[in-house]
This record gives sequence, structure tokens and C-alpha cells, in this order.
Amino acid sequence: MRKSHWIGGAFLVLIVLAVSLTFDPLGLMTQGVDEPTDSGYLEGENLGAGGLKGRGTKQLPGADPESWEGEPVGRLVLSLGKAELEGTVTSEERPLRFARVRLDLPPPYHTFGVRTRKDGTWAIAGLPDGAHTVRASAEGHLARSTLAPAVAGEQKATVPPIDLLPRPENRNGIKVKVTDVFGRPLPGARVFCTTLPWDIHLAMGPEVTGSPYVMSKRGTTDELGEVELGPLPADDYSVVAMAPGYINAAVDKVVVAGNRQRTVALRLVEGVSVRGRVVDADGAGIENALVMGYAQPSFSPSLTTRSADDGSFVLDGLRKGGYMFIAWHETAGQTMQPGASPGQIEIKLAGTGKVKGKVVDADGKPVSDGRVRPFKIGPFQYVYSMVRPLEADGSFEFEVPAGEWNCRVQGSDGSMSDGNMVKVTVGETSEIEIKVDKSSLVRGVVMDEQGNHIAGAEVFVMQGGFPESPSREQYARTDGEGRFEVPGLPDRPIDLHVVHSDYADTKISVSPAADGKAREISVKLLAGASVVGSVTDSEGRGVAGEQVNLAMGWFDARSVYTDGDGAFRFDAVMPGEYSVTTGPYEQGARGLRKSGVQVGSEGVVRVDFRYPAASGSLGGLVTVAGTPIARAQVTVTDARGAERAVRVATDETGRFLAQGLQYGSVRVSVKTPDGLTGNASADVPEGDTAGEVTIDIGTARIRAQVVDPEGEPAAGCWITVERADSEESGWGRVAENGTSDGEGLYRSRGLKPGRYTLRVNRLEFAQYMSPVIELREGEEKDLGTIRMQVGVVLKGVIQDDAGSPVEKATVSLRDLQGNPIQMFSMATSGSDGSYQLHGVEAGRYIAHVQAKGHAPYDKQVELGDAGGSLDAVLTRGGTVRIRVVDQGGEPIASANVSLYDAKGVRVTRTISLANLDTGRRRTGPDGWTSLDDLASGAYTVRAERSGYAIVGAPPRTTIEPGAVATVTVTLEKVE
Repeated sequence: MRKSHWIGGAFLVLIVLAVSLTFDPLGLMTQGVDEPTDSGYLEGENLGAGGLKGRGTKQLPGADPESWEGEPVGRLVLSLGKAELEGTVTSEERPLRFARVRLDLPPPYHTFGVRTRKDGTWAIAGLPDGAHTVRASAEGHLARSTLAPAVAGEQKATVPPIDLLPRPENRNGIKVKVTDVFGRPLPGARVFCTTLPWDIHLAMGPEVTGSPYVMSKRGTTDELGEVELGPLPADDYSVVAMAPGYINAAVDKVVVAGNRQRTVALRLVEGVSVRGRVVDADGAGIENALVMGYAQPSFSPSLTTRSADDGSFVLDGLRKGGYMFIAWHETAGQTMQPGASPGQIEIKLAGTGKVKGKVVDADGKPVSDGRVRPFKIGPFQYVYSMVRPLEADGSFEFEVPAGEWNCRVQGSDGSMSDGNMVKVTVGETSEIEIKVDKSSLVRGVVMDEQGNHIAGAEVFVMQGGFPESPSREQYARTDGEGRFEVPGLPDRPIDLHVVHSDYADTKISVSPAADGKAREISVKLLAGASVVGSVTDSEGRGVAGEQVNLAMGWFDARSVYTDGDGAFRFDAVMPGEYSVTTGPYEQGARGLRKSGVQVGSEGVVRVDFRYPAASGSLGGLVTVAGTPIARAQVTVTDARGAERAVRVATDETGRFLAQGLQYGSVRVSVKTPDGLTGNASADVPEGDTAGEVTIDIGTARIRAQVVDPEGEPAAGCWITVERADSEESGWGRVAENGTSDGEGLYRSRGLKPGRYTLRVNRLEFAQYMSPVIELREGEEKDLGTIRMQVGVVLKGVIQDDAGSPVEKATVSLRDLQGNPIQMFSMATSGSDGSYQLHGVEAGRYIAHVQAKGHAPYDKQVELGDAGGSLDAVLTRGGTVRIRVVDQGGEPIASANVSLYDAKGVRVTRTISLANLDTGRRRTGPDGWTSLDDLASGAYTVRAERSGYAIVGAPPRTTIEPGAVATVTVTLEKVE
């Protein structure tokens, strides 16, 4: 199953909101990591020949029998018409006996087949008029499809010989090298690879999460610190290495394809521990509670542990620094709480409620064979959800923490019921009855450009939300004949994703049908383009074993490692705009980055990286409220990452000088002797001249306590302090962020004088936004108690004006004055066009929908206590191309360009997974930039750059759907 890249997000806040997890109510996490289970399949096991039983050592008859393995030999007669097709199946141009031939026919005839004779011939009579697709397969060979000549009436046609290729030997694999931080081999390290995210696989397992067709392998490193995992079916794998006393190291989505072995290098760093207790509301210890941690800001997961009989636990193998700790117990509940390692922590659980239900079919009869999947509506909730089987009478019962839960049900026939919401209260039992109606499906065959069928391709509905993820209920993997069947689909047009690591990903539009009416479709996957390049050091020498990542969005990075010459290669790349990075793919990681890499449908795109020399310098000044601060700790991090960061202290004048830095952009973080912190970005120039940066930390503070609707402390709420007067939008407004502690307390320090607002988020609550807070230098504002409210959900379906679903549409809300409610929207539509926006208070809003290639859509909506719904139809958007020049017509680079509508309101966009554009642009070296996906209408264009002023009035332009307008803005220098 295609995986989202959990630690690849650009903004920590989103991940923090995501980890209110619902772990393992069946208690299966006790398997730990000592005995990870290969719960999936490997090629040749479940990816067989799709119904062909194979001959093995069975004695073949001398003469052709009338039937073979239940199907006629030589000739099949149907009753759909009077036409007939005949042909021959060969392999390496020799007749292939007992090969299976079938046609693309309506149900139930799509399963009918004929076996070839000794001379490889076959015939199918009684066919309807038209051109038919012939599909041939044989044990040990790649199945293949070809289009037969059209027939009509009693016509007989001969199909050209179908030559099947022998199935190649699988040589795909991963060679893992595990070392310590000094590059010394670590023998005996446990290594595990899986097509699930590794933390989910080891902690919960594919069966509990209801993840079909998961593939995995495990091994232990030898005396050289190496282990080979394989053979593996082509796919993208998470790889993790574990050893006692060390922090586990992992990399997601390692590309295994091309029938070759990939190399992965993992370096383990010695870890630290956190000790603590898990307690109930009365402070009593809770035995056998699960505890794990997520490092901040990367949010890479730790391993898991269980609490002792007194609630105590020790969590080993942690990084030094901040963590978000998660605790869960089947009947005591769950929570998340910030902390630091090494250290101690007490985690309090709030209890659970019980859900009892029954599932019936359309006739009211119990559904005895199926499963129920409860999950909350919110970030990562579906990803970390799990399934429970239905009892023989269709009943189910489970305990979960308080909140609103969606109980998705799927019967053994694939029929699905979704959106069955139940409210759970601690200590109480909630009951629900769920009706499952028959749903539609899509069946088909996946093949390459030559018609050879592709085994192991994934076909699924991509769910929207945060993060986008494949639906485990609407999912299939092609068998050995390349066949698939995706159940549980709505009776309306829908898009399906089709992916295989040897081919470029594709998306197809389909019309599902009932089982008795669904004909097979044919899906062709293309070879795609390639992205190649090299990673070299400052002297031009190749850097071997360097991780390189190719990503179109935050959570879809694919990774490879450079060879001995520093070269890397990505094949089977679909068209689009990508970023390519080096080093680990996680928040705050080291490495170089190149964005805006355009990849077409074929060909080779080259991207080279060269690490700069580490001989640059950065000087600076640290002040608090303008006063220089001595003995402040300064950390400067360049592209080499935190492990190679340069750490210095300020002198008596507040000055510092960091040397031995790589040229280019660096991050600077400061901590004063009394605990105030500050951050900045700076540039280290090449040559002997040092860069310069000033970090001024304010002395104003904000304090608040966050409680839940019942008045109990709300730990783990994500809080941002935003500049109320900032011209920036989205993350440009954030002055500070953090989380509430175990008592619900939040303390902000180091703010400069100004006007701020406080935003509070947690999954099960409606977002809170404070009134504007005025701060003076040195002032502390105590906001008192912030009581969170229960949020409601807005849901619906987004389509284009042709009736097709729109994927990756972003849905957000604005108040009736047009001010954005969400700084970041986690509501994105899936490949069926559906979305769910959670965490808002009931009330009246303007819903704002935006999607690439479409004009934005706005409509007023009212949300009641039960939420609300809104469907939207999007039309094509327009584009304006803008050039900024000086009075002599020369281009001006790095000018900020903004667009204003007819009412004088600046056009802004809500940041989301699908959209990182706030609506402002910066001109390139040629002075050009563009703004697209605009609604039709009149606009004013403004451009700004320090030291320049606009000449005359800002130009105006009119945007038409699908059209491109061009505007020139002239600036003049000012003294």
C-alpha cells in the first residue's frame, strides 16, 4: 500500500495535532520488535497466476483432453452471438499448451476461459459483434492482452499469435548497512522492512490495522554490519534498524524496483532514556499501559514500552530534546503530553467509554461476516485506526476514549457503510445500529505499454484529509494475471490511483457498477521519466551512500542512495513538479534542496548537488530588548544538519563568531542564560568575509491554562502566538508556538512588544482564537482559563463542471467579514472528491474551496450542532503573468507581487497539504512571476521591493476562465 511519509512534513504543528492516536485496543503491541511478523505476502505466494493452478510435476496427457483444470481445451462456445475468434498462444515462438485464454466480456462471462491445445491453438465461438480484448496467461509467464480484429454476425477472425514472456526471476532486494555515528559496523542490529510505515507495522500489525497485501522482511546484521533483505516484490519500503542502547534509525519509501538490489545506509546514535508513570484521574498507577514518544521537531517515532504494575515505565533509545509522549490503555484511555529527554514525566489518562452496535443489511438481517473500523475525524486518525470483527449476529463492542467516532463497516462482499457517527462519553455506553447497502465496484487488468500484465500493482481510492492515504476498504492489488477488483465504491464517477514501483503512477476516471454489471477495464501504466544526478563534496568528489529524496508533496517522498561515485537515479517518475533533497527527509534535517524540478511524461531530468566548503563564518549579536546578552548559547546549523552544528557562546558584548560553516543558508538558534530563546535565518557568504545576523529577543510574555469542556486540564494542545498586525499570511504571522503541558498550562516567553492573537488547537475540540492581545516590553499577560468547545464537521463532495471528482481541493472557512478561520487547512478532498473539515464551532461561515487548475469557490454555510454539508462545483481558473521592471525596462528580481480583487481585498490562499501558496509571489531573475487559479473578474496588481516605489497607479487587469493575462509593473529607486 502506498504510504504517506509521516516525518516529512514541513510544519510541526500539523504532526502534533496528528498524534492523538488510538493505539491497539486488542493488546497486540506486546509483540514489540523482537519478533516482527511477516504479515504480508511475497511474490509467488499471494501473487500467483491469478487462478492458474500450475502443472508442477503432474503428468501431462499425450492427447488433448476435453477439459483441463475445469475449463474446455481448444474451443469454448458461448451464447452471446454468432461470431468466433481463434488464435495461437506461444512462448519464445513455440506453442504453449494449456495456456488460458479469455475475453473482456460482461459478467458472468468475464470468468469464462479456454485452454490451448498441444499446438497452442484456441477458439471461442458464440461471441457478440465488435472488437474484443483477448487476455492470455500461463503458469510461469507474464499474462498479456491484445485487441482482436472486429467481428460481426457469423464472421470468424484469426487473432495474431500471442507470445507470452517467461516470468523473470525476482532479484529485487535491499542491502542494509548499519553503523554507529563513527561509521563502525554494528553487528547484531535488527533490521526490518515493510510496505507499511514501520512504526505502525511493529506496534500494531497489518491484521489489526486492516491493511491488506502488506509485504515485509526482517534480518540481523553480520559482523560487517550488513544484511540483505530479499527477494522483495517491487514496491516502496520503510526500512528501520534497531539495536540496544541506540536510537532507532529509519528511512521511508525506499524504492525497490528494476529487478535490482538497493543499498540503504543507516547510522545509529546512542540514545537517552525517559522515566515516568502512567496514572489515572486519581493518581493511581496504571499497569500495562503503552507508552511511546515522537521526537520534536522531526517527529520520528520511538519504539514502544509497557508500564509496570505501579504504572512506572522506562522509554529507552530516545534523542536528546523535546518529545511528545503518547500513552494508551484499553480501559483507562489515551493522551499525549509534551516532555523532554532525558527526564521524567507523569502521564494521566482520563478513561474510556463503551460502544455497542449491530450491523444489518438492506433487509434488516444481521451481517455476520465483516468488520467495523472506528476512527475519529481528524489528522492521522484513519491511518492509526484498527478493525474489529463482527460477531455471528452482526454485533460488535469496544472501548475508546471520549469523542465523536466514525464507525466504518465493510461486509465480506466488499459492501461498505461510512459516516456512522457515535458520541462516546467516559464511563458510559453508546449504542448504534448500522445498515450496510450494496455498493458498486470496479474490476480490471493492469498492463504495460506492450500489453504484458503487471502483477502487484496497487489500485485504490485516495482518501482526503491529513494526510492523504489509501482507503484500506477501497483497495486492491493485482494478482499474477494483473487482475484487480476494488469494492465498496459509490454509484457515481470516481478516480482510482494505480501505482507500481516499476512504472509511473497514474490516475484513472471510472464509473463503478454493481457486481453483475461491472465489466473489466484495461489500465496501461507507462514507463515514465527518470530523474538522475550526483552528489559531490566541495572538491567535486562523489559522496557515496547519501540519501536522496524525490517529492511532489509533503508526504510522498521516494528515497534512493548514491552509489560509490555519488550518482543517484529515480525511474518511473510521473509528470509533475518536484523537489529533490539530500539527507534524511524530515523536519529540520540536514541536506540540500532544489525545488521546481519539472518532469515530463518521458525523458531524463538531471539534478546535481554539490556540498559547499565548510570554511565560512557567521558573526552576530544577541540582545534582549536591545541589551546585549553575554554567555548566550548560539547554535548554527548548516546543510550538514544538527550532528555537525557549530555551537558557540556570546562574549561580554553579546557578540559571537561561528566558524567552519558551509557556505549558504544556515539556521541560528539562541538560548540565553535565563532560558529565553530566539531563532533566525542567515547567509554565510563565500570567501573571507563573515556573514552577519542580529537576534533580538523580547521580554513580553503570555500565560494561559487550557481546559476541556468539563473543566479538566487539556494537555497536548498545540498553541501558536500570531502577530495580529503582520502583512504576512499563514506561517509568516507566527511569532512562537508550543504545546500545553500536563496541567494544561502554556507559557510564552521572549515576545517583542506588539499586538498578538493566540490560537489553540486539539483534535477533538473546536479551534480557539483569542481577541487581540496588546503587549508592552517586559509585560506578562495572563489570559486565565481557556475552555475548549466540542467541534463540528463540515463535509461534502467537490466536482468540476464536467461532473468529475476533484482531488486535492482545499476547503477552509472564513468569517462573514472574510477573515480566515484556519491558518492551515487539513481538509483536502480525496480521489472521490469527498472531504471533511473538522475542529470548528457551530455558526455561520463563508466556505472557501481552492484547487489547482480551478477558480476558487466561495459560499456561505451554516453549521449546526450536528455540523453541516456543502458540495461544490469548480470551474476553470485564469492566470496573470506579471513582469516587474525599472524605468529603463530592466527586470527587477525578488520583488514581492500581490493581487487585489475589485473590492480592494488582497487575494490570499489557505495553506494546506495540496497548496503551499499564500497568494504572494516573488519575481525571478528575469523579473517575471505568475499567479494562477484565479476567479474571473477585475484585479489590481501591486509590486514591492525595498528601496523602490511604484511608478504611477498600480495596473489593473481582467481575468477570464482558462485565459492568461499579462501585466507589467514599473518601479523606481528611492533614496
